[in-house]
Amino acid sequence: MLNYRKLAMSKIQLTDLPTTTARHWGVQRLPAGWKGTHPPHQHDYDEFAVIWRGRVIMRDAGIDTTYQAGDVIRFPKQQLHCCVTALEETEYFWCRGD
Repeated sequence: MLNYRKLAMSKIQLTDLPTTTARHWGVQRLPAGWKGTHPPHQHDYDEFAVIWRGRVIMRDAGIDTTYQAGDVIRFPKQQLHCCVTALEETEYFWCRGD
C-alpha cells in the first residue's frame, strides 16, 4: 500500500520533460493561514488536485469551496481558478490532465 504521508514528505520537484507528451505536476505545501497572492488563472488543459492533508479554500469559476484531505478537484480547461486560503497546514498534489 502506498504511504502518502511518506511520499508527501519526500522532496518532489516540478517535472517538465522536453517532449511533445510532457506532463506537468507538483506538490504544493501551504502553512495554516496562508492567503493566496496569485490571481485567478486558467489553462489550455484540465488541471487536477488531490488534497493530501489539511483544509483549503479554492476558487473555481468565481465560487469559493472548502476542500479537505481526500478530496479530488478538477479545474476544467479555460476555467478561472485559484487558491484562496489555507485553513490548516495543507499539502496537495496537482497535475495537468492532458
